[in-house]
Amino acid sequence: STAYYSCWLMTYLVGVSRMPSNRGDEAEKNASNEGTEGCSEEFENTDFRHGRYHDVAATILSKKIAARFVDPIQAAVCGGICVVTMLIGGTTLKALSRLLSPSWSSSSPSSSPLRLPIWIAIYGVFQATSLFVPTLASSTTVALAGSIAFLVFWGIATVLSAVAGVEQHKLSTPESPFPPPGFHDLAATSLHERAFAALNGLGVALFAWSNAFAPEVQATLKRPHDVTMRKSTLAAFWVLIPTYLLIAVFGFWAFGKNTNAVVLLNLEPASLGGEVAANSYKAPRAALAIAWFSVLINLYALFAVYAFPIYELLDAAVAARVERWRKRREEKNNPKTTEEKAVAKAEKAAKASEAEAGGNTSSSSNVLAVAIAARLTGRLVFCAGCTLVAAALPFFGDISAVLGVLTLALDFILPCLMFLRVRRSKMSRAAAVGLLGTAAFYVLLGVAIMVAALRSLFMNAHMYKLFADV
Repeated sequence: STAYYSCWLMTYLVGVSRMPSNRGDEAEKNASNEGTEGCSEEFENTDFRHGRYHDVAATILSKKIAARFVDPIQAAVCGGICVVTMLIGGTTLKALSRLLSPSWSSSSPSSSPLRLPIWIAIYGVFQATSLFVPTLASSTTVALAGSIAFLVFWGIATVLSAVAGVEQHKLSTPESPFPPPGFHDLAATSLHERAFAALNGLGVALFAWSNAFAPEVQATLKRPHDVTMRKSTLAAFWVLIPTYLLIAVFGFWAFGKNTNAVVLLNLEPASLGGEVAANSYKAPRAALAIAWFSVLINLYALFAVYAFPIYELLDAAVAARVERWRKRREEKNNPKTTEEKAVAKAEKAAKASEAEAGGNTSSSSNVLAVAIAARLTGRLVFCAGCTLVAAALPFFGDISAVLGVLTLALDFILPCLMFLRVRRSKMSRAAAVGLLGTAAFYVLLGVAIMVAALRSLFMNAHMYKLFADV
């Protein structure tokens, strides 16, 4: 309910406080003094929508807050999700290599000829093909394919987990009961350990369910944007809650406290490290293959979507550098004397007439080529960096709880504060206090999650190894 409330606030904010070009610089300077209250009525019903979280924060709060607070947090969250995508992608390829091996039923988990970091590197090369998708709006087909692939994976994993649990219950005897004692017990025993574990798990869930780029997604929806966004948000919750809940219930019922983060690993034969005994249930090989390929497609789409906020930051930096390079180039060739200026002006006019007549525009083409090459280089460096971090830190999933704290700022705290700033004059005192209380609650919750996440990392530090084959 709080996540939907946050989406509703952001849906309102991405369309409010637009600064039209005809208002001039003076109006833009006075906007902060007005607290964006006057622009609420004027532009609330327009069809304009901000295309970036940065633009929303810069318009309602300030450009400094957007550049120094929103952009780094958004980049950290989206970058972290991309790293996790690389990590799971490498795990998926490794599982597929074992699954498609001729000696699948008799091989061992260590029988894969390549280590996990190598599989992550291979998946990074595969994921690099998504760098050529120019904009987020043009990635709708990829996102749709990823959503369909997720539903396929969910259906297969849920059904196979339920069947595995049923088969194991059929073989239950008084001498060997199922589930055995302690099968569904929590790993944490004391109350304070369970509290820390719950907070750490909440941080992971916040990281996984982050809507840190809701404005970017909303900018791609059909008009009217606000109505479409609210309908799509409701639809997403109606789809995601039952699917995740069912796979969690059946997975934990069948595999207990040994349930893997990717439940398909539990469905592998016992010789491969699966939790289902070899004589109780063998998951169909074809079904597992389809499920793993579905995971691969879903991860490809997930990276392609979540990387775009970072791509936009990189593209903006590249555009600024290319523009400075173009200006320096013009200044270098800029004549100084009056006669040289007159000659240069005549040459410029001649070139312009040639361009109108379909002449050669090599100078503009050179600038465009440099800009395109720089953009692709920046995206390639980002993809390579995510691959390297995933290969070096196979335990990155444990760090995701720390990044989950950052999502609180973008998903809950900032939307409340920006909504309060825009609508303060039309709100009752109780509503304003409620918004401030909500923001304060999530600040305290973020501190608690951060403490639990750092405690978990500190206690498990002895198990972490760089470039480990897990």
